[in-house]
Amino acid sequence: MILMIDHDDSFTYNIVHYLEAMDEAVHVVRSKVVTIEYIEDLSPEFIILSPGPGHPAEAIIAHKVIDTFGGRIPILGICLGFQVIVQHFNHEVKKLSPVHGHIGHVEHNGTDLYQGVEAPAQVARYHSLGTMDKIQRPLIVTGITDNIVMSVAHESWPLYGIQFHPESVLTTSGYTMLNNFLTLGREFYARGH
Repeated sequence: MILMIDHDDSFTYNIVHYLEAMDEAVHVVRSKVVTIEYIEDLSPEFIILSPGPGHPAEAIIAHKVIDTFGGRIPILGICLGFQVIVQHFNHEVKKLSPVHGHIGHVEHNGTDLYQGVEAPAQVARYHSLGTMDKIQRPLIVTGITDNIVMSVAHESWPLYGIQFHPESVLTTSGYTMLNNFLTLGREFYARGH
C-alpha cells in the first residue's frame, strides 16, 4: 500500500488516481493530522510526500517522515515533497520566478526514475520555490533545467524527489516515472530490506 501524505494540494488526488489506474492501493492522510505512530501502525510499503502550498520548513511531518523512515521505506517527494527532501539535507530552497503550468525540459542521467524516459524529459512545472544549490552527498542531482535542480536521489536510500508534476498531461513520461519509483522500491525490498 502507498501512503500519500497530502499537504492540502489540489493535485494530490490527480496523483492518487494515476496510481490507482496502475492497480495500486493508496491511502491518503492529511499532513496536518497524521502522526509518525499512525504511519508506523499503518506499515505502508511506499510513502509519497505530495505537492502543496507553503515553504518546506513548514512541512514538519514530512521532515519527521524522512528522519524516521528514510532508508527503511521508499519515499518519493513531489514538488513541495521534493523541496522538503532538499532542505532536509541542508540545501537552500528559495523563491524563484513563479512557473505555473509551464512546460520544462529536464536534462537527466537516465537512471532511477528516468529509466526508459526520453531525454530531455518534458515535464509540467508548478512552483515558485526551488533550489539552485550545488547539491552535496548524500543527495545526487538526477535532473536539471535552466540551472534549477529538478530531481534528486539519495545515494543509498530509496529516496527520490522531483520538482515537477508527474501526473500532469504536460509531463510526457509521468506514468513511467511513477512506475519506476514502485519498481525501485520493490527491488529494495527484494534485496532484503
